[in-house]
Amino acid sequence: MLFLTTYRAFGRVFLLFDPRRAACEEETVCQLARSRSFCLQADSILVGPLSGPGWSLRVFRPDGTECFCCPAAAKVFAQYLLDAGYTDRCRLLIRCGNTAIPVCVRPGCIAHGSTSSEEEICRALSL
Repeated sequence: MLFLTTYRAFGRVFLLFDPRRAACEEETVCQLARSRSFCLQADSILVGPLSGPGWSLRVFRPDGTECFCCPAAAKVFAQYLLDAGYTDRCRLLIRCGNTAIPVCVRPGCIAHGSTSSEEEICRALSL
């Protein structure tokens, strides 16, 4: 099952896919994020936490292109890490592409929207 979580912050809508909680490969999730039909009204699609050391993510624009440095996305991702129970630290170093972004968040400072299942996503895309 593939889950996504929505966050509304900084005047934008972020969709976050967590490959660690998905029943598919990390690259499959990234390929889905690159799909132009998958943006579901989002400004950015975040994929993370990625495998490997530290807290890494990939950021995709609605047109499927990858953004290699996005401080707003890093802050939303740090909030997700707190919300999902990956960490209880408020100060994190988030890796986005080749850039390490220091982020400080506190629990609940960015409210998340809903979490959708793969079935709901497919229905929204009419697949």
